[in-house]
Amino acid sequence: AIGAFPDWAKCPPSIVSPILFFDQPPEMSDMKRIIEQHLPRYDRFSSVPKPLSLGIGWTWEKRIVNIDDHLYERTVANDVDFRKAVADITLGPLNNNEIPRWEMHLVHNKGGRSALISRIDHCIGDGLSFATAFQGLTTDLDGKPIPPPPPFRRKESAFVPSLSRLLDLVSATASVVTLPLAPRDTPSILRPDAPLGSTGTERTIATLPEVPLDLVKRIKNEAGVSVNDVLLAAFAGATKRYLDTVESKSKDRHMRALMPVAFPRKRHTGDEEWSAGIANQWSFASLPLFVGKDLSRTERLQKTYEATTKLKNSPAVFIQKMVQDSLYNLAPLWISRHICADLMGA
Repeated sequence: AIGAFPDWAKCPPSIVSPILFFDQPPEMSDMKRIIEQHLPRYDRFSSVPKPLSLGIGWTWEKRIVNIDDHLYERTVANDVDFRKAVADITLGPLNNNEIPRWEMHLVHNKGGRSALISRIDHCIGDGLSFATAFQGLTTDLDGKPIPPPPPFRRKESAFVPSLSRLLDLVSATASVVTLPLAPRDTPSILRPDAPLGSTGTERTIATLPEVPLDLVKRIKNEAGVSVNDVLLAAFAGATKRYLDTVESKSKDRHMRALMPVAFPRKRHTGDEEWSAGIANQWSFASLPLFVGKDLSRTERLQKTYEATTKLKNSPAVFIQKMVQDSLYNLAPLWISRHICADLMGA
């Protein structure tokens, strides 16, 4: 099996698919030259993962990268065909499991914006890793390299636990250990009460109206919250309205979201910089989605902010990351895959 789930779960490998839109797309020859100069210098973009003996942990085997094996190009006539192409590319598996697990698709749209669709196996790294790797592919409007962003650090002073916060540590540890005993989501059309892999549903992509980033930032600044708070509250409100429409209204509806929380990583210089920071330094955090009671947009945003702030000022995610790393290093692969299936199917 390939990926984080057992075969019976019928879950495809976790592929990250960032998309860059263009009014005027680049030439494939230019794109190939830039990618060939940059991405293979990162170890994980020029290696394939292989399980270690006894199925505990992974190692990376170097490969000679043939860029042509990773690049694809197609042309569509209009936006309707463009959306179909995006779904076809992003919902399918990677084309070749024997080469480093990433590929890029340049889609020319004769009737609208074109796009470069990247497909990268999550085993290579997380979102911050890809932002680091892709930075070298872009320049400013004058063609000059974009300076690197400041090293990522969490703003919360209480994120890393200390001995002076012993009670918080005990409470956070208890919350992590008892998380598997938490109530399941209320069964709904979005969360059917059926084992993972037992339903015959197909994945699809829902196209939503574009929301200006300036609008999101204005809401964030006016409310004194984060961008993630705004997006999570909006998602909860949309989910509630949808469920209230297709099912009966329920004030007792219970649903949680898994929010990825990133951790700082070192930045190296010299020859090491091409491998530094390309990793998975993150963990999921369980948060309530406010989809039960009737709340105004402002009330839902405030409750979301309170939930995320409580999480950020707790060492729970730090402890969860420690547990996660310990399981990864000690448990056989088949156990890790079953844990992923249990988590996503709960």
